[in-house]
Amino acid sequence: MGVIKPTITLTANANTATTDAGPLSTALSLSITDSLTVDAVNSKIVTCSTSHALLYDGSTMQASGAELATEVARSDSNAGTGGFLYFSNISAASTTNFIYIGLGSDASVTATDIAAGDAIDVYSDTDDASIIRLMTLAPGEFAWLPFDYTYNVFVDANAAGQLLECWHFNRSLT
Repeated sequence: MGVIKPTITLTANANTATTDAGPLSTALSLSITDSLTVDAVNSKIVTCSTSHALLYDGSTMQASGAELATEVARSDSNAGTGGFLYFSNISAASTTNFIYIGLGSDASVTATDIAAGDAIDVYSDTDDASIIRLMTLAPGEFAWLPFDYTYNVFVDANAAGQLLECWHFNRSLT
């Protein structure tokens, strides 16, 4: 068991500044830090393709940080028992290379979908897609988010060969 202390800091000049003008009429300074107890950390660098790939299977993850061979029962009692995910697009700088992170449930993504490598639905905002895009990361961009192990996380990209760094921190319940 260990402690991690994520900190998010947002700063910007006022939009009247002559250097690095910000988006607001006033300067922005926001910083928040939390102290989180975790019991396992997993990391990987994934080479993305233009077909989706499963990054994390929420149905096989449990509070110990290990992956299970069988389905984990999901209910409201699972709330807050998951962990945290960090994603970073570490691909070479380009204005046209994007990595897509998508979400899908075991019910909505079939073995046929996975075998076919169907891409994440990057354009639709309808509920009929098997994997819905949650975010797009341009080179150098990153994301930090909680993960309750109640869905699956997928990745694909608009061009093959892009690199996504992933860290998974399992929340400790003790």
